[in-house]
Amino acid sequence: MERREVTPSELDFESKGRRDYWVVLSTSTGTFYRIPLTVLVGPSAQEGKGLVAFGGNHGDESEGPLAIKNILGELDPVEVLGRMIMVPVLNVAAFSVGTRESTADDGLNLNRMFDPLDSLQGPRDTITHRIAAFVRECIWPYVHIVIDVHSGGDVMRTALEVSYTPSENIVNNAEREQIARWSGAPDDKSGLLIDDAARQGKMSFGSELGWGGTSDPDGVRYARYCVIAAAVHHGQISASIEPIDYHADGTQRLISGWAL
Repeated sequence: MERREVTPSELDFESKGRRDYWVVLSTSTGTFYRIPLTVLVGPSAQEGKGLVAFGGNHGDESEGPLAIKNILGELDPVEVLGRMIMVPVLNVAAFSVGTRESTADDGLNLNRMFDPLDSLQGPRDTITHRIAAFVRECIWPYVHIVIDVHSGGDVMRTALEVSYTPSENIVNNAEREQIARWSGAPDDKSGLLIDDAARQGKMSFGSELGWGGTSDPDGVRYARYCVIAAAVHHGQISASIEPIDYHADGTQRLISGWAL
């Protein structure tokens, strides 16, 4: 589907239907970047409620972009009840050169730009800071569920896992655990995107779903399933879904509050 170029202020998260955008962000040096973003809004959308899924927070992660692209290709707008915001590649500056940090621009790590004390490194008008500000200012007000799909890329090897930020509310915590488990996967840190989301009262989820700078098929599948299951169980889309893999056979482990 063709995407329309817009500035952040031109995004429409309220009107019913599907809209595909290139969100244009610029830096003080005159460099322009375009973030792909799709929003789907159904008849039961509520103020401040919705789900956002991010891929490509780091530029050497391909599982998230692939999973979200697959969801966008299969999701029928008629099935959408609430609000779905899909961002296949968030860190376009790093993704364009396939590196973890934005080495082609400011050299910063986007996932360390969400510091609660705002004691951020580097000039404030670089692309990495502007992407973080875009997420905080333009997306947080419209969602209550945040899924950030990561993998180890070229820098680390980890077990496949979906993690969640615990809540002091027992019921809320149980809901978060169940979303993490529904990914089907087998098996913390100031400044992270999901931590910032949690501080804003969102149900936030991270993951490590591959490594080596490749595309793990299981990681892509777990990411896709996590997003769809969360949307189904929290009223954002209408669909049938059944447990898969380690969730289905009961062999998942919960370690230190993380579903592994």
